Amino acid sequence: MTLTNSSLTTAPPRITASAAARLAAEHFGLFGTLTRLTSERDLNFRIAGPEGAHVVKIANAQEPHEVTRFQTAALLHLETRAPDLPVPASGAARPVRPKSSCRVARCCAP
Repeated sequence: MTLTNSSLTTAPPRITASAAARLAAEHFGLFGTLTRLTSERDLNFRIAGPEGAHVVKIANAQEPHEVTRFQTAALLHLETRAPDLPVPASGAARPVRPKSSCRVARCCAP
């Protein structure tokens, strides 16, 4: 079995923190200081600003859109069914465009 063109073998997205900050501002109205987070397949930043702390996730280009949508749906489910769990709150999680690879979620802790 080969994993060509897989999110497991494709390098994470390469955009700068300033480009991620522009995405967060333009599509989600979020402004603040970005800190890069560790991720094996995606590119994630924590953005801390007046609206609180959020995670900006730019998914791997080879990640199926269904996987990203499932992750968002799982966060939404946990938010309504188990709001005390220390996971990112997805109230702000929404794609930039319908089949976008970028989404934002509120952090579970400042």
